[in-house]
Amino acid sequence: MAPWNLNNIRITRRNGVFLANGEPLMVYHFSSLVKTGTNTWKTNTAKFFVSVKGDVLALYKQYIQQIEGYGYENRIVQTLNFKAGSLRRLVQKVSGKLFNEFVEV
Repeated sequence: MAPWNLNNIRITRRNGVFLANGEPLMVYHFSSLVKTGTNTWKTNTAKFFVSVKGDVLALYKQYIQQIEGYGYENRIVQTLNFKAGSLRRLVQKVSGKLFNEFVEV
């Protein structure tokens, strides 16, 4: 299971167990999940026309909480380092809307 399958497979949660089309979810590939801020993570799900919400959001949040609980330390990504802050913000805003979905924990 991966972001590119989310249009074809329904993720649900029953009694704390994540399911894929009603069967126990065994593996999920959190492709390109990157920490971008203190409490913000970037996914690549929008690239596959999928939004992180509902039980999929719960799956991402659980995973993020678990890896942070194990002491995962990801350096916050610095996307652009231009002096022109307005250009940097514009590029981040546009690229974020086109290619990224952000999850806050």
